[in-house]
Amino acid sequence: MHEDSSVDLDASPFRDGSATSGRFVLNPDGKKLRIVYAEDDPVVRANVAMLLVKYGVDVHEARDGSEALALCIAFRPRVVVLDLQMPQIDGFETARRIRELDDGARIRVIALTGQSSAQVRLDAELAGFDELLAKPISAGRLVQALGLTQ
Repeated sequence: MHEDSSVDLDASPFRDGSATSGRFVLNPDGKKLRIVYAEDDPVVRANVAMLLVKYGVDVHEARDGSEALALCIAFRPRVVVLDLQMPQIDGFETARRIRELDDGARIRVIALTGQSSAQVRLDAELAGFDELLAKPISAGRLVQALGLTQ
């Protein structure tokens, strides 16, 4: 992860009409924020997970979309962060399947990707993502998108 990258991340407003909506400090049950993070690159996955743990997040890591879906069912996260290009089930299909879960509408789904063309952004919106963040992403921008305090 490139924490000091100066990249115009231009987070798109999707379903909720704002670039970053709400603060996710605790789950409704008062426990730590639960996030499922799916990324097939083990180094990127470990770096992002370490950052999230630093901010007090209960993070569950997945290597692909299949694992992410299983974790969504088992742990009922408030937020899911998905890489778009993963083996087995890609991020687009994973987002669509998350939205089909009984509580899928309440989950904030964020794409974290190296692709940010207009077509990718449209495809992400149609798949049910709430927001798309471009890689490389700074630690500060990811923390901001998740509504965590610095």
